[in-house]
Amino acid sequence: MAPADTAREERALHVLARVVADSPFRAGELIDRVCVRTREAFGFKDVEWHEPHALVPVAGEGEPPPDAADLSVLTALGEAAAAVADRARDVDHADRLKDDFVSIASHELRTPISVVHGIAATLHSRIDDLRGDQVHGLLGTLVEQTDRLRDLADQLLDLSRIDSGADGLAERFYLRERLDELLPRIAGDRAADVLLLVDEDAQLVADPIAFERVAANLILNALRYGEAPVEVRCQVDERFRLEVEDRGPGVASEFVPRLFERFSRSDDTRRSGAPGAGLGLAIAAAYADALGGRLDYEPVEPTGARFILSLPAARS
Repeated sequence: MAPADTAREERALHVLARVVADSPFRAGELIDRVCVRTREAFGFKDVEWHEPHALVPVAGEGEPPPDAADLSVLTALGEAAAAVADRARDVDHADRLKDDFVSIASHELRTPISVVHGIAATLHSRIDDLRGDQVHGLLGTLVEQTDRLRDLADQLLDLSRIDSGADGLAERFYLRERLDELLPRIAGDRAADVLLLVDEDAQLVADPIAFERVAANLILNALRYGEAPVEVRCQVDERFRLEVEDRGPGVASEFVPRLFERFSRSDDTRRSGAPGAGLGLAIAAAYADALGGRLDYEPVEPTGARFILSLPAARS
């Protein structure tokens, strides 16, 4: 290798090393620093970044254009910088998810824990002074808040299972039987608002836990944000389809692209103060993917929302 080529490579490595060492790991800033450091190290008038991974030198007036050796080294440096920037985006995204998780989970835990503690303290110190209807009301609130805690714990366990890549064992089961068992567990006294329009003979070969988590999150989402009746159907043609439909306002069109992202909540949901960490649909979509299928949303006319779990027909 010629000494000039070695010097060029050493300058390129020095550029990348300085940028990575100094970078706060934000992809945009990292690329800007690569351009600045490259300009300084190679003596160009300027260096521009062209997507997806090109460093383009700009020669000053009266200066010769970069030679082939310079361009070759800059090509390699641009590809390396793009790879580092992609990693920076991944780290940045993971950091945002972690911050969102801590913030939302803390908020979702704080409210029910405070209520449960307050009720327990009241019953402990004043139960002899309270009327029967007051005790009954406090116990009803206690059940509601512990349900919230249970739901959040289930979601945290779902996230752990999904992120670990754990796969459940597929088995054949009857859909109606499984849904009949699931509904009272998740809907409680609102089970009557859900219509299971599923044939008793319909079967599916899949991980039953993953299927239950998809169905549970879709039904709970419909009960929480839609309006009764919530209709659950399944059909088999080219693909197996499970549909959960409600008669609520549906999803705002601008929010649809973010519907299955973790911790995403629409502005209407935030303003209403409705409980939830913005995890249910993300978990349902992840389990749908684990089952070898997909989860889709479509609006219902005149109003309503329909969520569709699609699986290969061979599984039915």
